[in-house]
Amino acid sequence: MKTRRAWPARIILAAALLWLAGAARADDIKDAITEALRAYEAGEYTTAAGQLDYAAQLVRQLKGGRLEAFLPQPVAGWTGAKTEMNATSMFGGGTSVERAYTKLDSRITVQIIGDAPMLQGLLMMFGNPAMLQGNAKLQTIKGQRAIVQIEPNGTDGELSIVVGQRFLVKINGNRVSRDDLIAFAQTIDYEGLAKTN
Repeated sequence: MKTRRAWPARIILAAALLWLAGAARADDIKDAITEALRAYEAGEYTTAAGQLDYAAQLVRQLKGGRLEAFLPQPVAGWTGAKTEMNATSMFGGGTSVERAYTKLDSRITVQIIGDAPMLQGLLMMFGNPAMLQGNAKLQTIKGQRAIVQIEPNGTDGELSIVVGQRFLVKINGNRVSRDDLIAFAQTIDYEGLAKTN
């Protein structure tokens, strides 16, 4: 009984800490933009550009925190590792979060990438199945079109889903089955993800 009473309190505390962290980041973003404007008006263009880059990085981190909530909990029998976030411009200005999951010698990585130019190429493949290569196949998962590909070795695979034409969900697996990839894909809230700003 004690454990059940303490659980909601922990949730409330975690939510409060996340809110405070978000508020602090928002203030940092405003400060960076204000400093960029000051530097611009003073003719300090290098400083202005640096502050704007810094503000953009903070915004991507804030967005990454929102995307993190859509990474799935481990499927039964699997163990989840700590979430990793990449808020750099390696995806052409996009943001990505990922989490790894293991079961014995099997490994799955779920990655969510937001607002990256690379999505356009994938959208073309979803619209034109003739562009699919190898043994990649289209499949519908929770109302979403997915490209599922299992390598010839039969134990490595990849699953890709474009959500709301803005987000890419990639699920990569080593020493897994097609069913393993699909099981993780079925746990994601695609409707909620599509509405994320």
